[in-house]
Amino acid sequence: MATHLKLLLVEDSEDDAFFLQRHLTHAGFILDLKRVDSSGEFEKTLFEGQWDLIISDYQMPGFSGFQALEILRKSGLDTPFILVSGAIGEQLAVEAMRNGARDFLLKDNLARLVPAIQRELLESAERSARRKAELRQKTLEDALQAILKGTSSEIGVEFFRSLVETLARSLGFRGALIAEYLNGNATAKTLAVYGIDRPVPGEVFPVKGSMAEAVLHHGHVTATATDIDRYSDGALLKSLGIHSAIGLRLDSREGTPQGILVVINDMDIEEPALTQDLISIFASRAGSELERIESERKRLSIEQQLLHSQKLEAVGTLAGGVAHDINNILTSIWGHAQLLEMRYSEGPGADSIQGILKGCRRARDLARQILLFSRKQEPESRPVQIDELVDETWKLLRATFPSTIKMKFDVESNLPPIMGEASQLHQVLMNLCTNASHAMGESGGSLTVSASRIMDKIGRDGPMPVVQILVADTGSGIPPEVMPRIFEPFFTTKAPGKGTGLGLSVVHGIIQSHKGSITVDSEIGKGTTFRILFPCIGKSMNQETLEQDRAVRIKTEKPVMIVDDEEAVADVLHHLLAVLGYGSEVFLNPLKALEAMRADPDKWAAIVSDYTMPDLTGEQFIGQARSVRSDIPVILTSGFESHGQSEALARLGVNAFIAKPFQAEDLARGLSVCLASSGG
Repeated sequence: MATHLKLLLVEDSEDDAFFLQRHLTHAGFILDLKRVDSSGEFEKTLFEGQWDLIISDYQMPGFSGFQALEILRKSGLDTPFILVSGAIGEQLAVEAMRNGARDFLLKDNLARLVPAIQRELLESAERSARRKAELRQKTLEDALQAILKGTSSEIGVEFFRSLVETLARSLGFRGALIAEYLNGNATAKTLAVYGIDRPVPGEVFPVKGSMAEAVLHHGHVTATATDIDRYSDGALLKSLGIHSAIGLRLDSREGTPQGILVVINDMDIEEPALTQDLISIFASRAGSELERIESERKRLSIEQQLLHSQKLEAVGTLAGGVAHDINNILTSIWGHAQLLEMRYSEGPGADSIQGILKGCRRARDLARQILLFSRKQEPESRPVQIDELVDETWKLLRATFPSTIKMKFDVESNLPPIMGEASQLHQVLMNLCTNASHAMGESGGSLTVSASRIMDKIGRDGPMPVVQILVADTGSGIPPEVMPRIFEPFFTTKAPGKGTGLGLSVVHGIIQSHKGSITVDSEIGKGTTFRILFPCIGKSMNQETLEQDRAVRIKTEKPVMIVDDEEAVADVLHHLLAVLGYGSEVFLNPLKALEAMRADPDKWAAIVSDYTMPDLTGEQFIGQARSVRSDIPVILTSGFESHGQSEALARLGVNAFIAKPFQAEDLARGLSVCLASSGG
């Protein structure tokens, strides 16, 4: 196989030069030869190109081989030098070798010339490769020091910016970038970029098919110009003039993929294995920084959740107090409205009375919602008619939704009731419909709420009749990467200040507490459908519940002791009891009531006491009253429903509890239960 040889020949004899050239050509060399015969010409020609070999005559007029060796030595070049002569002694040969000649030959015996040239070319290539590797090693070590110095004082995004810049500059690359994996590694977000215009910092791109996916799966990737075409982002890289890249995965201490560090170049990367080893040092540091940032995010998120929880608790406490006061006011208004209804059931004012009663019921439900929010009341499960629930939702929404949204509410007739808390179920529909409105935005769309009875499976009981509620919109849809997290507390895709991330988590919690289920189907650009299933109430269960609401009234000649610091509430209680056929005496102070109790314990048929009062709480008052007469029947009333249910009823053996505001029937039923338990 022919060998190309770029030869610088130092020879004054044309005949000797011709003979040497013919000898090498016959040996298979393809020569690129330049002949010189003076020191000035030699020195000039020496730097004109990279010579593979120098062959020099020993003695020439005005110039010698030793002088040529001296010029070569001072140049710093490592070009192989072979000395030839018509006659050379052993001493001159040793001196020539000492001065840098690689070999010496006699002109009349060139048999060793070809093997000597081949040996020198091989050794020269090895020396060149060794020098190149040493130079590369030093360059990388210098780059390592520069990068360490350039990034030692930075953290966070500034660290990433410094890293990509110093990494690219120190290693002589076109650029570098760092990105973090998001949404279960489905997407990646660019954190810092140097040397290219795209992607820009903050840009999110899909991982699937990209170089980032290859790095995710293999840990590291070295891509050449032909490899880049395999990736979905290869066309972008090529358009930016990128021909090679090395990418490394950024892992947490537990080995969890967190991001990617990529160096890019507009030519082939030299020593890719060595470069990768160096970059891996910074990949480890960058992975630690990403992990620190993620830990900081989680800490801030927990702090924000705690702060938000504290705010909610404070608001809840305030809301609970407001709702309690509202319930006391409602008790008076509702009670007097009921008295009017009893006295004037017919006539021109009957419709107005019914309007007042209807408003009172709506205000009561609102107060209950506030108390549920403040956690001062436990939900009361009762049969709920879905058609009434949907109808109430529609009436509220039609006044608030923009005209660009077309609403359709379709409820199957004769739907069986479900067991639940009406205000909570109303909240579910309101939240879902409001979210649908936000998804459709100003351009509008269609909102459909439908309810029907189907056979389905809820829990582990197998197929059973359920009520299915569908809330469907034609909005923007839910992105696939967001779908798994929509029911998480505090998760929101809205801008700061636009949402708390509690809406759907509250919906999910309410539905679960009602032993139901919720699923969602969504398609980007086409809309979203929420499917809710609730178990139906059988007729026997519904009938049993209704029968429990009925009670036989028991009469008594003894008066009922009313103890409530709210004069308006005590007054309406007095009048309602009178209409129901019971005598009563009002005490606005629990201490005065105790005095009356001690004066004549057997005078009273029963006690109706408020829970929250000055001087003595309802619990304290009942305890002292029971110490005077242990069998006295007691009804406890409160604007906080849970007070009676969870505390006094359990500890004091209270006979009945009535939540404010109440209806006359509630009072009659409570008294009947009390008097029946005491034997009338």
